Amino acid sequence: MIGKIIRSIATLAISRIGSGSTPTVSPLLSSFRQESIRYNKAAMGVLAGWAVPNIVASSVLIGKTEHETKAFHQMNAGWNLVNLAIASIAYIKIDKDAQKRYSLSQTVAEQQRYEKLYLLNTGLDTGYIAGGLYMRERGKRTNDEKLKGLGKSIIVQGAFLLLFDATMYLIQNRHSKKNLYPFIK
Repeated sequence: MIGKIIRSIATLAISRIGSGSTPTVSPLLSSFRQESIRYNKAAMGVLAGWAVPNIVASSVLIGKTEHETKAFHQMNAGWNLVNLAIASIAYIKIDKDAQKRYSLSQTVAEQQRYEKLYLLNTGLDTGYIAGGLYMRERGKRTNDEKLKGLGKSIIVQGAFLLLFDATMYLIQNRHSKKNLYPFIK
């Protein structure tokens, strides 16, 4: 076992020396990475696909509603402008990173970063929902229509993001368990 590890390290070191600063990438590792990138690009498409109709519909409805409902649509439009910006910036970064060749250790680190990010976001999403529930309840107790509307919007947006981030975590985690960790062994 130790001999196998030493041979693997030596092979990796020799391949790096022979190729300058560009790591040698196996077709399996490259295929794994491209699939992971495809998942993340698709996810940013889903996020943008959620954001755009929310922005359009809520922007139209802001002028046609009042009080609680108007506040709901104001928050929806604003929240989804942020979602659209995040999706756009992330898509561009993912596309740019896709052009790079990563070594095994870089691929593992990138994959773990994606998984941790989606998992962290599920925790934040739960916090958004809790904050929205608090705002809605506080609005009920103080008879503040705006607070109720804002709280309802945050609950809806947080619920969508919770489903989105949890799904992406599960997809990426399953992908690494099925296709990356057996490759490492």
